[in-house]
Amino acid sequence: MSELEIRQISSGEAKKADLIMKTAFGTFIGLKEPERFAGDSSYVRSRWSIDKNRVFGAFLEGELIGSNVATLWGTFGFFGPLSIHPDYWGRGFAGELMEPVMDLLTATHVKACGLFTFPDSLKHISMYEKFGFYSSYLTIVLAKSLPNKIIDKRDQSLKKPPRTVQEDTLTDCRVVSESIFPGLNLREELLGAAREGQGSVLVTETRNSFALCHSGKGSEAGSKTSYLKFAAVRANQSDAKTEFQLLLDLCEAEAISRGSTTLVAGVNAGRRDAYRVLREKGYKPITTGISMVKPGGHPFSSPELFIIDDWR
Repeated sequence: MSELEIRQISSGEAKKADLIMKTAFGTFIGLKEPERFAGDSSYVRSRWSIDKNRVFGAFLEGELIGSNVATLWGTFGFFGPLSIHPDYWGRGFAGELMEPVMDLLTATHVKACGLFTFPDSLKHISMYEKFGFYSSYLTIVLAKSLPNKIIDKRDQSLKKPPRTVQEDTLTDCRVVSESIFPGLNLREELLGAAREGQGSVLVTETRNSFALCHSGKGSEAGSKTSYLKFAAVRANQSDAKTEFQLLLDLCEAEAISRGSTTLVAGVNAGRRDAYRVLREKGYKPITTGISMVKPGGHPFSSPELFIIDDWR
């Protein structure tokens, strides 16, 4: 049997890793054309562009057959998508791709870490349990249809998000995230997404909430779609619900300005109030996942917290 090599991948390999990921996930859910899974969005390449040192590939006889990605938000980490090409399923390669990610999370001394997986797949859940992860809450992914606005081609500001994030904005974002979980910090994620043109960093006028909204082809959203990768209201706000509604309004306006006709958001089922607001604002469930965490329970899943994050 040929020896499997696990190593960080190159820029050219990141594109192939995205195709393998789409093929694997599309095959698992039964698509006729599995490679078309998630349209023209990008998960592996987009995350490689933010930090190439956290994307690992599995190579068999020099051929890339799968990948896994680690994401660090300060003291919280998660990983995925983890994928192996369907031709190589059932040979234990997925478990081997877990090793470098677990080593990285251990070395960075995160206080908690997690993942997103299929809630109805005992195979996936059992594998992750071997690495100390246990099932937590469902993540409900919702989507809202937006009006199709015709953008004036002369107004390029409506088509491209800013490529830089101001330091005071990053400070505001950190104050919000720190109130939710000690050390939670999305600085690298926010800077990287803006730098690569994948998404916009949005902060309300009160500066008590912020969001990272991906939009368009090559981002984690895909064409005509915007995706709230993260959105949060500062903890212990007396008007948190109103603030969350304002933040969603801001995100919807941003999505429309980018030419998106759909806005997608995933919310942990433990945050009942956030889920109710999304439903009240016209968001409809489209799929579910399950979060698995270690150590202990989910680090920020209290019912009163207004947070969007689905770790896909």
